[in-house]
Amino acid sequence: MRPSASLFKLLGAMLEDAWKQQLAQMNDWRKDMRKDVLKIEKQIELFLDRIVESSSRITINAYERKIASLENEKLLASEKLEKSFKPQTTYGQLLELSMRFLANPCELWETGNINLQKLVLRLAFSERLAYHRTEGYRTPKTTLPFKVLGAFQGDSKAMVPLE
Repeated sequence: MRPSASLFKLLGAMLEDAWKQQLAQMNDWRKDMRKDVLKIEKQIELFLDRIVESSSRITINAYERKIASLENEKLLASEKLEKSFKPQTTYGQLLELSMRFLANPCELWETGNINLQKLVLRLAFSERLAYHRTEGYRTPKTTLPFKVLGAFQGDSKAMVPLE
């Protein structure tokens, strides 16, 4: 399950590109949300101007309900904007951890820590390891990153040894 050095370098470049795309998408989303908040504020001002000009109590009540609705929309949009995704780590930190695991999952396994071993099993295999009494372990189904790495490497498919 260890990728070659050249493949590992390619994977690093691909992950960096994906990270940059994700950040660009989030920045675009934030800009759109800010525009939406400004648009809602303009609509509120428009309705306030109409209230001042109106003399009908029924019309004024309708405008007030619409303003309350717009205020709720504005509040929700502002809240989404505040709670929007902000990276908790830098790209370098994230890349280091994930690439270290992908380079050698056995490192975590060999620590002997049962929690880390369970984590390796969840991150490396998409299903529980199948075992047959007479034939031993069956060929495991790996998770997407290892499938992709295996496809790029062109590994030949082989059964798990009987030991």
